[in-house]
Amino acid sequence: MVNRFAVKAGVVISALGACMIISCTVDKFNPGDLEIGNDALDESDAEQRDGDGVEAEPWTPPNVYTDIPYGQESADFVKGLPSKDVLSLHVSVDGRVIAGTTAGAAVLQDDNFIAYGPGDLTGPVQAISSNAGGVALASGTEVFLEHSKTWSKLDVGSKVNSLAPYGDQGFLLATDAGPILSGDGTNIVPVNGWPGGPCVDVATRSENGQTEIIMASPEKVLIGRIDGDWKTYLAGKELPDGEIRAVAAGEQLFVGTAQGLAVFDKGSYSWSVVEPVPYKVITGLFLDEKGLIVSTEIGAYAKQKDRWRYYHSLTWLPGDSVRAGARDKENTIYFATADGVARIRKIDYTLKKKARLFDDLTQERHVRMGFTPTGNHMSVAGDVTTSYNTDDDNDGQWTEMYLASQCFRYAVTGDQEAAKNARKAAESMLWLEEVTGVPGFFARSIVPGDECPAKIKAGAGEWHLSNDGKWCWKGDTSADEWVGHFFGLPLFYDLVANGEEKAKVAATLSRILDRAIKYGYKLVDIDGKVTTWGHFDPEFMKLEGQFGDAGLNSAKMLAALAAGYYMTKNPKYMESFKKLAYDYGYIDYVRQIEQINTRVQVNHDSEEMSFLALYTLVRYDKDPVRMKAWLEGLQYLWQVQRPERDPEFNMLYAAMAEPDVYDLEESIRTLKEIPLDLVRWENKNSHRNDYTPNGVDRHKVPQSKDVYPYDERQPTRWAENPYVLDQPGDGKSECSGTFWLLPYWLGRYLHVIENP
Repeated sequence: MVNRFAVKAGVVISALGACMIISCTVDKFNPGDLEIGNDALDESDAEQRDGDGVEAEPWTPPNVYTDIPYGQESADFVKGLPSKDVLSLHVSVDGRVIAGTTAGAAVLQDDNFIAYGPGDLTGPVQAISSNAGGVALASGTEVFLEHSKTWSKLDVGSKVNSLAPYGDQGFLLATDAGPILSGDGTNIVPVNGWPGGPCVDVATRSENGQTEIIMASPEKVLIGRIDGDWKTYLAGKELPDGEIRAVAAGEQLFVGTAQGLAVFDKGSYSWSVVEPVPYKVITGLFLDEKGLIVSTEIGAYAKQKDRWRYYHSLTWLPGDSVRAGARDKENTIYFATADGVARIRKIDYTLKKKARLFDDLTQERHVRMGFTPTGNHMSVAGDVTTSYNTDDDNDGQWTEMYLASQCFRYAVTGDQEAAKNARKAAESMLWLEEVTGVPGFFARSIVPGDECPAKIKAGAGEWHLSNDGKWCWKGDTSADEWVGHFFGLPLFYDLVANGEEKAKVAATLSRILDRAIKYGYKLVDIDGKVTTWGHFDPEFMKLEGQFGDAGLNSAKMLAALAAGYYMTKNPKYMESFKKLAYDYGYIDYVRQIEQINTRVQVNHDSEEMSFLALYTLVRYDKDPVRMKAWLEGLQYLWQVQRPERDPEFNMLYAAMAEPDVYDLEESIRTLKEIPLDLVRWENKNSHRNDYTPNGVDRHKVPQSKDVYPYDERQPTRWAENPYVLDQPGDGKSECSGTFWLLPYWLGRYLHVIENP
């Protein structure tokens, strides 16, 4: 086996890379003139090790992740509120979670809210606070005080906007008439030093044994003590310009405005603006020993290690208009929104446990006639019990990827359930060829025969009734299905299949290859015409393929031929392989696979297929000279993808290149970040302030320069653009677990992820 650590792939700029498609003519590009490194790839230079397949020295990965428990975030929306329109939220000194709504208050008991407060409190509760003496609820101009399970009422004559504890018994009140102190919870006195006008928020903290008070109006912040001087800070000066909305006090002081967040520096006794933050239109602040929680008009965020963890969309919140946040002693975060209360808990999880969840989820809700599309449908938004499945345009590719995940799972665990899942998927993949009645031509998908008239009438693709009339199958098969067939089925052949199954896989793939060779390396439909995306022929590569698919389609065909030769030892497959590789320059195309992929536009689907095709090619073609080309193409492809923190691409890269560095830490981070809830809700990030725009993608959709954390995005397969800012969704579909399971089980198979 070639020592892949010694192969250092350089980045080669293609001849067409710098020219515009309008002025650049393809006849200027001759792939046969290109060389790899200093050595042209010539058949006579190749060491004859053709077809030695997957037999190779075991690789000892230099970096391994031990799968120990971590904190997996999980969200639920707590029921039982008197109104879903929640105005305030507070965790009391004695640990109770209390919510204030437009129709009174409620306290969390187990997993539901129950009514809380005196019987005559049925109006809006806009502020809540507590101290050692009890709880204070502000409703309009009144404050309801709980002491020793009894209630009293204090009418302050002006609307109360906020409350803060003052000592063991008293409270500081921010009202429309200014700040008011209620030292014992019964009588009230104005706070000296207030220059007049409404007070929107107050906070207190202990400073040098004394109680320091922070008070805010829409234009200014005052910091001082009841019996001392006051220091005034104005918005637009040291603070972010815009209306002041909230203050928070603890070890640090924070101010939130309609245009940003500021923190107080004790050393310089000045404020500095916190940049960047996810969103600047702040509605509330919460601060405890674990850090700051910021509520905004669109979502909320909390400090999490070296980043702001931004919560938004129905994956995490019942509504994006967040009024308040709080955290209890168990580190559970609560958010009050205009549509209810979200509870965000961190539960002990392992990747193994997550794999079990996604394996079960996929089998229970995502398998249709043996096919496993990328997602299902639900008749009721968010209700997975109403899920159902329909055919997918690329059932072949997506099912093959699920098949691969179960093959790796079986190879690692010996679990017969994984073998059963793999067999079911493999049988469906073989059925795609059988159902057409044309040896070597396979369909995109299959539905029951009685659905054929409606499918044909709808005109959504080419649908045909099977010869026996029982099934309806979709033609115009894509190169996507081709790469899938020669990725998943060979893994099934090597890792799961028994003798009879091996023979059936080899025979089916041989018929597919024979038909392609017969028609000049093209995927030809039953009408004798090349399918829309079925060109693997030299003419296509030299012309149209130069603007996107030459490298990818070369890898697809060479990989298929290598797999066919490995399984059958039929020399015609190796003859075709060498003819295409050397006489028609397919080696050079593969060496430049990503340069060609991105020559005109970036198609993330093509990049995923490039990894899949290269994986089969590297597994079955072990010639050391050709391996330099495959790994040179792979190296540049991977370098382009590295910023995406994509575990599938990283694991496939590790499997092929066996390198010293394969971004394992980034892969594990992403696998952890993927939410447990895979329902596709609308997810928007275009309003955020912590991103750098980077134009639009090939669909004219705005995208970012950087990829957001995967727990702040909609769960999607790796073939989609991870840089896109906004993702549509109505909650009526759920992503299958394939996109997560494939990299996880491949990581286990490679021993880069290990159980303790």
